[in-house]
Amino acid sequence: MVELKVTQKDFEDWLVEEHKASFKSIDQIKEFVSQGILFLFVSGSNFLKSYLLRKVKLIENQNQLLRTLEGQTYLWWIFSQTVEEIHGNQEEITIVYKPKEKYKPFFRY
Repeated sequence: MVELKVTQKDFEDWLVEEHKASFKSIDQIKEFVSQGILFLFVSGSNFLKSYLLRKVKLIENQNQLLRTLEGQTYLWWIFSQTVEEIHGNQEEITIVYKPKEKYKPFFRY
């Protein structure tokens, strides 16, 4: 089993670094993240999904799949099949997952 821990602060820092252009200001990023990391996970935030997928290694050439929405959707499906437990609160979430055999993408990029 592997634990992936994500804190609100780390996620906020990543948004500022990688997706600043998607928001009007850093204050808007802070407001977005202030909703709580568990709420963002449960509500299906694409930003949070993208962040989580960059923290796990699921398949070979994963970086290529991360570049497209279809690829990220496929990776999220794989990841969802491996999750055993989720623990969280306002400030952090811990996902316990069991990596399975390496998947091979059924489409090419």
